[in-house]
Amino acid sequence: TNIVYAGTDDGNVWISINNCINWTNISSALPNRWVTRITCDPADAQRAYVTFSGYRFDDDMAHVYMTTDAGQSWANIAGDLPDVPANDVLADPLLDSTLYLATDVAVFFTNNFGNTWSLLGTGLPIVPITDLTFHEPTRTLLAATYGRSMYSVGLEFFSSNAAPPLLINDISIFPNPVDDILNLKFTTPKSCIGTIEIYDQKGELLFVEEKYFNKGLNTISWNSTFMNKNHFHPGIYFLKIQGGLVLGVKKFSII
Repeated sequence: TNIVYAGTDDGNVWISINNCINWTNISSALPNRWVTRITCDPADAQRAYVTFSGYRFDDDMAHVYMTTDAGQSWANIAGDLPDVPANDVLADPLLDSTLYLATDVAVFFTNNFGNTWSLLGTGLPIVPITDLTFHEPTRTLLAATYGRSMYSVGLEFFSSNAAPPLLINDISIFPNPVDDILNLKFTTPKSCIGTIEIYDQKGELLFVEEKYFNKGLNTISWNSTFMNKNHFHPGIYFLKIQGGLVLGVKKFSII
């Protein structure tokens, strides 16, 4: 194929259908944000995916779009992603409708073109994931982070009918921004022993606590003594809840 896509840091996406001789702007239906990546689907050159970061515009939303007609129209496929910038997107070369997404807090995947997203794997620090590369012979996904090395996860367990990992749902931190008291509320699909971790923007682990999670609704409150003891200062933080394959991440700030 002679189709080439390009994205620029002024928020424009372009397409050439004659091997880069002429270019057409296909950005009219896309947000005016920094283009972090544009990826062509390996199975269909008419289908492409583009990700954006809104930090320059004080916008934390996850912007991910898909076209199936070479940019004549675009669909927002952010689905239920958390409000964090998206940095890279890859399409699985074997599994149709399966995508992998790098964000500022984790790697996510979808097997339904972005209707729903799930966290992929465990062990990644909460830092920006800047690049993804797929090693097809071993079905291994490689993730490069900002300042915290590279990580890999095997995808050989994926199949067209694979069930996504269980997710912790309805994570709520209030008030947000947090002042003297941090209230945490979330629901889990099963009872389990899990951990609650809090990271700063640099990905440094500041707090970890093991707890028993009830199936259904869980509520936890920490007061100012807890905040002072763990040296939390005004800024942005990420709270990660994990229990086996039960996962969840929530962003919050302290004033």
